[in-house]
Amino acid sequence: MFNNLIDNATKYTPTGGRVDVALKVEAGRPVVEIADSGPGIPADERERVFDRFYRVGKGADRARTGLGLAIVRRISEQHRASVTLGKSQSGGLKVTVAF
Repeated sequence: MFNNLIDNATKYTPTGGRVDVALKVEAGRPVVEIADSGPGIPADERERVFDRFYRVGKGADRARTGLGLAIVRRISEQHRASVTLGKSQSGGLKVTVAF
């Protein structure tokens, strides 16, 4: 799951960009955050990207998400973890996995 998330973050972050991985405890739960400075995902599409083969964007600018985030969601459910997507401080995507 984390390999997939970090691979996606590095793939969609432009050269010279940044990928941050943070491990912390919130409300007694382990939390992993992966944040990048890539293009991000629009808020209205963040839940849909967990669908297999869903494409972000419109027309020629659409990017295929493939199976990666669907697999991430499935693995997180098997571990009773939640996965949420948001905007990183650097403008890209922030993925939070809370166990």
